Order: sequence, then structure tokens, then C-alpha cells
Amino acid sequence: SPRPTTLTHDDYGRAYTRSQATKQGQVEYRAGASLPDDVNKFYAPFEQSANASVPPAPTALDTPIPIITASEVRAVFLKVNPRKATGPNGVPGQALRACADQLASVFADIF
Repeated sequence: SPRPTTLTHDDYGRAYTRSQATKQGQVEYRAGASLPDDVNKFYAPFEQSANASVPPAPTALDTPIPIITASEVRAVFLKVNPRKATGPNGVPGQALRACADQLASVFADIF
């Protein structure tokens, strides 16, 4: 026999059914729920609050743009711990330290 279910809504207004016999926290979203409608209900409050409090764009720079030199970049590359894991770019710290002289001017030009 099917377990009794109750239709309720979560904090974002999404409808779901929770079986009275399931453990706390196990949620089954109702079949046929419209995903686009659920996504719109979730993001609509953020759009309204974001649009209401958008400050005007600055007309001039308040602070000067920092100048980054190749020697500063080289010093940072030499401080990288080669035993740390690679970052999201996949470049190991050991390579940054070993090639600090060659990479410093390239990175200084980028930044």
C-alpha cells in the first residue's frame, strides 16, 4: 500500500511531497513540478532586491591604479611553497619558483 504523503513548500516556495513514513530530511519533489517555475520563484527575490539597491556607477577613479613591477611579481613567485597543491590553473608552485625570472615580466605585463 502506498505511504501517505503531504504536499508542502520549502523556504523558496518549491512544492514537494514528504512521506510521513520517511526519515526527517528526506524530501521527494513532486512529479510534474515545473523546473523553470521553481527556478524563477527562487531567483525572483534576489533580482528585486538587487535592482532596488544598485548604486550609481562611479564617474572617476577615487584611488590610483597600482603599478605592479616585474621585481614584485618575481618576489611573490619565489615565496610560493613548492609543496602546496596546485591551484585551479594547474600550475605547480615548483614551476612558478623555478621559472620566476622568466615569468615575472610576463605576469607584470598582464596585471
